[in-house]
Amino acid sequence: MSKKQDIPYGSKRTIRNVTLQYPRLAEPDEESGKYSVQCINIQDECLKGLQEIGLEPKHGKDRILKDGSAKPTPEWGHWQTARTGFDFELYDSSGREIKGDSKDEVLNKIGKGTKANVTVSSKPYTKNGGGVSCFIQGIQVIALEETQGECSFEPVEGGFIANPADVKEEDNVPY
Repeated sequence: MSKKQDIPYGSKRTIRNVTLQYPRLAEPDEESGKYSVQCINIQDECLKGLQEIGLEPKHGKDRILKDGSAKPTPEWGHWQTARTGFDFELYDSSGREIKGDSKDEVLNKIGKGTKANVTVSSKPYTKNGGGVSCFIQGIQVIALEETQGECSFEPVEGGFIANPADVKEEDNVPY
């Protein structure tokens, strides 16, 4: 597909066995109003399919932040950000669709490091110099890594122990 008019925009491709980075899947991002996730470690066999629909996954070694500063992350390998402003399908590893309240619960649990298959589509845009957007169509969770707090720590033997009344526990939340 050498000509842009020959690219089948809107066609779907599945990025198999990727690692999810920065998932915002339970609630849309406040700034953009969209759900989003970065799919990292895209395998070579999936790159061609993405390129066929006009997407050009980046490589972590060339990663640039919004402010223009370089932030190489070669361990990401090839990666692609996928977004959507709409509801998308969610499946478990056996291929069963997850719906309703169960879907909301799983979306809230999906954290950094989750392994998944992600089906995406593409659409060209002309705003800000143009390009091709990547849209989430569906996600199949293969191995769930649950969302953690901002920090998580392992116990340290012999260290400081807080008064139990001062420790926030799920069953002891005062609201």
